[in-house]
Order: sequence, then C-alpha cells, then structure tokens
Amino acid sequence: MPGVELVDPVGYAGWWTLVGVLMLLAIPAWYVGIIWWTRKRPEDADDAAPSPGRTVPPAGPGSDPWAAVRQVYLDRLDDIKARHKAGELDPRGVHLEIRQVMREYTKARTGVPADTFTASDAARVQLGPLAKTLKNLSYPSFARTSAAKPSHSLYRARRVIQQW
Repeated sequence: MPGVELVDPVGYAGWWTLVGVLMLLAIPAWYVGIIWWTRKRPEDADDAAPSPGRTVPPAGPGSDPWAAVRQVYLDRLDDIKARHKAGELDPRGVHLEIRQVMREYTKARTGVPADTFTASDAARVQLGPLAKTLKNLSYPSFARTSAAKPSHSLYRARRVIQQW
C-alpha cells in the first residue's frame, strides 16, 4: 500500500481574522446601540402633560374639577330615563345605553379608550368602578328577559358617576 501524500494546510489572508473579530465586537455594540437609541431622554419626559385623550378641566379654589364632565353624563342618564318612560327604549335598550354612557364617562375621566371594554377588560386595566358597573349591567343587556329594573340600574350608574 502506497503512502498517503499529505498536503500543507491552505493559508487564509490575514484580513479574515480581522473580519471575525469585528463581527464578534458588533454583537455587544448592537445591544449598546439599541439601549442608547431607545432610552428615555429628559426632554421626552414631560410629567406635567396629560396623557393623550385625557382632558384636564381647570380647577378653581374649592371647586370640583370634574363637575362639568359629571353633569354631562348625568344629563345623558336623565335622557335615557326620559326615553324609557316615553316608551322609546325597552329595558334591554336602557341597559345597553347605560353601558355606553359609562364607557364614555370613563374615557373622559381617565383618558383610557374604553369604548369597547367588557367588565373583564375594565378589571384588567384596574378601572374598578367601570368594571363593577359593566358586570352588573351585562346580564340585563344581553338576556331576552331580565328581572333587572331600569330605574335601579340608572340609580347605580348615577351613583358611580357622582362618586368617581
């Protein structure tokens, strides 16, 4: 059996070593760059500005800054009551309307877009008064028949708006 002829290893150019080292250094540089470019800058943090969509009513000395907002939604509840007494809304419709008013009041009060919130959504974002109200109004809103009285539901919604 003849002997095996050994071949010398192929030499690589020195710049390939430099490319490998640069690639290894690029990985931590990438992370440092991401952290640097996405950091919170002092000029971006304006704590005095309200969150988007949130209205901050002017507060006078000794006055309730949310009185005007409350009154708008209390008037809407009165309108729902009048429409129910006039026969325009059935009990289910009353409960659906109350749910919508409560969602809109929450948006005006907190700035959280609660237009399509369910009770579990409101609880997840820690909107206690809205979560409890939506939970209480869920069955009468979607049941074919319900023993819930619209007057009682309007009273509870009114209390939530007055106290929150």
